[in-house]
Amino acid sequence: MKESKIKTLVLYSYINETLAYLFDWQDAFEQHPALDSTLLDINQIAESQKTIKANIQDYELIVLLHSTNGFSLGTLKKYKKLLNQRTGKLVIFIGEELNYAQKGIRMQDKINFMKEINPDFIATMLLVDTARKIYEDVTSATVLGIPHALNPKRFYPTTPNNERSIDIGTTSHRYWPFLGDQERNNIMEFFSSLNRDDLKIQIKASQGVQGRYSVDSWPKFLNSCKGTVATEAGGYYLEKDDRTVTNITKHFQKQQGIVKRNIMPLIEKYKNKIPVPISVKIQKLVKKMTGKRVSYNDTYYDLDFNEIYELFFKNYQNPLNGKTISSRHFDAIGTKTCQIMFDGRFNDILVSGKHYIALKRDFSNIKQVLEQFKDDEYRNNLVDETYEFVRDNHTHVHRIEELLSHI
Repeated sequence: MKESKIKTLVLYSYINETLAYLFDWQDAFEQHPALDSTLLDINQIAESQKTIKANIQDYELIVLLHSTNGFSLGTLKKYKKLLNQRTGKLVIFIGEELNYAQKGIRMQDKINFMKEINPDFIATMLLVDTARKIYEDVTSATVLGIPHALNPKRFYPTTPNNERSIDIGTTSHRYWPFLGDQERNNIMEFFSSLNRDDLKIQIKASQGVQGRYSVDSWPKFLNSCKGTVATEAGGYYLEKDDRTVTNITKHFQKQQGIVKRNIMPLIEKYKNKIPVPISVKIQKLVKKMTGKRVSYNDTYYDLDFNEIYELFFKNYQNPLNGKTISSRHFDAIGTKTCQIMFDGRFNDILVSGKHYIALKRDFSNIKQVLEQFKDDEYRNNLVDETYEFVRDNHTHVHRIEELLSHI
């Protein structure tokens, strides 16, 4: 007898065309054979609310994807009343598990909202032990470790590794000084300045989404690279109350006169719809009129990391590790692009020396790393083994099956 599918509502928020992992999760829920999924964009408020209101009692499973809460909670809050009328299970995938300088998307904001909708499950990218401490106040929920995964339909090898034109390449946004570590910035700056006649290196650091590849062009770029450099995502000093980043923000607002973002409600409301050039012009206009800067997260790129570290992190007691594996690690694995990375846990999925080439944080083993990387046989064996391991164990299908085993 054929089993019936689980009637599922999946809510997402369209952000832009540069965040491939958001589309990967949408596709995964839409295509999973055990689910009868309805996907709705929360930005289409009238249409989506009408559909939910008519069917809320019928959904056996409701999923809030990362995009609904990672970059803004404003729109999702408009669905609170409807979500609280549900009879099925509610799962929230937490996006951007970081302590942001920007109010409205901080960890405390997300925790407070979850306490209002009482989810049954919190799907986290964090190490589970860390996540349980961060979300301990959301007493309705069971915390599940559901990290990112491979979408083999989007990220797959199209060019043999040896035939690719770039030896080491990537593009990624710089990490903000208020996170307390510079690992991503350090590794990108090191390879950007690495002067080697025998290696073609293409490293591009950006601020925010500016300069990032689109959903379609990112896998093409990876397929042009034999290797890439990366670090774990997240920070070493994760807090559920955002106290340190709050203190950093207050310190530099007082010191440098940064304008609070809430004086610009139109940008806050339409930040994902205003073209970047126009947004930049508005920021410049505000600075010209007030003599102060607008406190976007991007503003904090300009702050001195060493000063922040000395003031707020040097003597930090008992930090909570918020480092995680990211979608970009799986993207590179899918295209069989060799990863050079600082050693880390990577959610206990990737193993140093087996799935990536481990670089010491002081770069003291760079000679050995490059020798391994330039060894075609070694590099190809590494990417082949890693690809097979992830394909067989860590795709989005595996993640959803893990989730369903708890429902």
